Amino acid sequence: MNNKVNYREILLRKIHKFLEDKNTLPQFQDEYYDYFLKEIPDRTLTDSELLFFGTLQEQLDWTVENPGEDRKWGYRNYQEYKKWAEQMTKAFLENEKKWEENYHRHMNSW
Repeated sequence: MNNKVNYREILLRKIHKFLEDKNTLPQFQDEYYDYFLKEIPDRTLTDSELLFFGTLQEQLDWTVENPGEDRKWGYRNYQEYKKWAEQMTKAFLENEKKWEENYHRHMNSW
């Protein structure tokens, strides 16, 4: 019997629960953010998985319900985050390697 925890699947279930409107963004943030940071043991995710799941987690820091004037640069509202997360998740699940290459290409263009 294999009792190995599949952290990738746990994180993906949390993401899909949010994307399928079974959780609000604040609920998703409560479920996902600390779980990703505190519960995922070292070396249980591949580099591309770590980058993908970490990017979704990190961008929650830049997401607020209604960004005011003091937070208009770089912040997303809830709907923008959800749309972005849907696009990121779809691309990642279709082709992880291509997603990671595009991520690095985008990051290096700044």
